[in-house]
Amino acid sequence: MQIYRTSSEFEEQLLKLKDKMSGLKKQVATKTDETVFSMAVAHRKEMDDLYDGLFHLKQQIEEVRLDQEAQVREKYHHPKDQVSAI
Repeated sequence: MQIYRTSSEFEEQLLKLKDKMSGLKKQVATKTDETVFSMAVAHRKEMDDLYDGLFHLKQQIEEVRLDQEAQVREKYHHPKDQVSAI
């Protein structure tokens, strides 16, 4: 433990300590901002990937639905020339 001989020595060291603490606070704030930004970018990419996957699934479901409708039409469609008159 350092003993200060004068109050001016103490005040000088106190100011240095305050400056150092201020610098550390700025570093922590900057690192926090960088971390939050990186996480936001990562989450945005994940959301975009999920949206793309959902969009492709929706397209595939629509294709299957249209195929099924076409199959039903083919199965139950009777052209007029094949229908016998009653």
